[in-house]
Amino acid sequence: MGCKRVLALTDIRDWLKNKLVGVEFTLAPISVDGPRCIGLYDGKEPVVERVCLGGLAQTHYQHRKIVICVHWPGSPIEAQEKATEVHRLFLELIKEPMGNYRVVRSNPGGQPLIAPQSQNGECEYVINIELDYERMV
Repeated sequence: MGCKRVLALTDIRDWLKNKLVGVEFTLAPISVDGPRCIGLYDGKEPVVERVCLGGLAQTHYQHRKIVICVHWPGSPIEAQEKATEVHRLFLELIKEPMGNYRVVRSNPGGQPLIAPQSQNGECEYVINIELDYERMV
């Protein structure tokens, strides 16, 4: 079995679990009436995988786009605080190991964006993140 070639959502989720203790995470769609959780998804635009001359063995850096949805029913203020906390984790991210990779650059954008509230009054914030990462050899 070969080595993974991309930083997986599970690697990012596991890293977040160590930073945000007691928070539920999902890689599946979030139910409108579900409990408080943070969802991780692939970015909207696919990123073309780079391969350097010499093949994958010589390719160390890759780029990844992800979307994080902070689903926090109840208080909009608490939802905004949690989204800001998650945003800050990625804003300050430098040379952080995730799985078999190390993030060398993280761009979580200017601020978390509020999603339109559902009929139930659910509050969600979205964070669009771009990561550059390298294989740890």
